[in-house]
Amino acid sequence: MQKFYTETQKGGESMTSFGCRLESLLQIAVANGHVGIAAKDDMLRSKFWTGLRNEALKSQTRHKYDTARCYDDLLRITNYF
Repeated sequence: MQKFYTETQKGGESMTSFGCRLESLLQIAVANGHVGIAAKDDMLRSKFWTGLRNEALKSQTRHKYDTARCYDDLLRITNYF
């Protein structure tokens, strides 16, 4: 779990690749019983957005972060910018 919480987007890494990396780390925690399936989406949504490198993108999408209902929606929205 510590690795999941400390991850950030790497230089040159696409948002999709970063999201997939987070999903993989969190899936391990779910499989080991450290995280419930119900909490998974909120954790991914939060960590994905806070882990983005581009501060300008985060500023432009802050309102979308607050209104996106799920991680997949947030990933789609940020990929448009």
